[in-house]
Amino acid sequence: MAERFFGGWEFRDRLDDGGLILDSVWHRDYPLASDIRFPRVWVAAPPPRIRSGGPDPLLKAKKRAFVLGKDMLAKSAPYELVRGGQSIGDFALYPVVGGLGVDYEAEIAIPGVRNDVLTVSQRYLFGAYSKHPAHEPGSVLRAARFFPLLEFRLKPGKENLPGPSYFRADLRFDLALHRKGDGHDLGGVFRDEEHVSLSIADENIHGGRPPLLQDVFAGAEKPLHHDLIGPGLRERTKRDTGPDLQTWDNYHHFPSADDGSLPSSPGAFHCFHTHWRWGAVSAKGMFPVLTGGRQFAGLNWTEELGGPLIDPRIPDQDLTFAVTTDSRHGTPLEASANPSEWPFADLFTRWRAEPAPIKKDGAKITFWISVEVSRPDGAENREWGGTLLPHGMFFSHEPEPELFDFGSDVPVIVPIQAKLAGLRNALVKESVPASASPMPWWRYPPGPKK
Repeated sequence: MAERFFGGWEFRDRLDDGGLILDSVWHRDYPLASDIRFPRVWVAAPPPRIRSGGPDPLLKAKKRAFVLGKDMLAKSAPYELVRGGQSIGDFALYPVVGGLGVDYEAEIAIPGVRNDVLTVSQRYLFGAYSKHPAHEPGSVLRAARFFPLLEFRLKPGKENLPGPSYFRADLRFDLALHRKGDGHDLGGVFRDEEHVSLSIADENIHGGRPPLLQDVFAGAEKPLHHDLIGPGLRERTKRDTGPDLQTWDNYHHFPSADDGSLPSSPGAFHCFHTHWRWGAVSAKGMFPVLTGGRQFAGLNWTEELGGPLIDPRIPDQDLTFAVTTDSRHGTPLEASANPSEWPFADLFTRWRAEPAPIKKDGAKITFWISVEVSRPDGAENREWGGTLLPHGMFFSHEPEPELFDFGSDVPVIVPIQAKLAGLRNALVKESVPASASPMPWWRYPPGPKK
């Protein structure tokens, strides 16, 4: 196991079953995670899509799972990436202070399917602590970017058979931001509004009122009251069903506070932020509170609807995530098992009929992301692939700005807005009430699917 230091980042790494694994990850004396890994990748050849409804064709797919470092052997030892290595597209603008990479290769060997060659490059990039370029549309938050990138390529084999047309990778974080260690963290999920007015019509207030917390988000569960499985992106599925607006846009993970207070939303100055989509206004900006920027636009952005933050080479992606509180040794979710099921949600729902409650003073939380990609139509006989999670995540560790905190470089308007809009309040705005019984694993922002 190697211990490494990159521009304020400190962690240990090892190449093992589960690929390149990071543990004891800190940034500038602030803890972030005890274990980060890609437990498994999947390759499959589903039957043709069923556009008129009916069973999910993935359930009948011919498939194979790979544990990186075990079923797919590394071609070399982990190698350090030169300072200045970067992600792709609009996310290449974030400065990187160091990184690690490992490459893997395997033949697919699924009976009845063309024997394509699969190569996977796993890279962890570590960013500088800064607020330039902006991590969020208000351009007030200092943070360090973290990119857990996984690039895959499928090279067609020689057999006269259909090739794999589906790739999936799962990412697992044992997060631990509280200085007391595991067991004191909280999380929240949000769906952005596409547009937010600076003046909300109110029959009781002449000229309207400023936006409140509930006006900023179309959906929210802050803090999470139970374990959760949530739909993130549905770019792959919408080819068959049309756009789905009942998806979450981001997950925020933060330490519990001794006084029970919550971080501001938006804002969250001591938090691990994961955004895979922003509302439309985030890219365009809104004077004087949002500076905007192309890094918030996403693929096929319009002024009415924000786009997914994905590699345009692989546009047909679904992202599903989960938040769980019991991943201790001996459970099906422990890190060393490299847990993954087909389909993804079965890993959790087969273990527990209902999600476990999350205590108000925090819990040991594991955050999971599963990204599914479909091969584009007409590309069956061409090399195919791209990079997953190019947006990365960002880790901030600042105190929440208070009124008249003259030692902060955060504009005074930020804590004033947080106070007036109630941005540090709790908010449940979703498909089921917090008191629902039984509590479903899957929970969605409110509103009909479209």
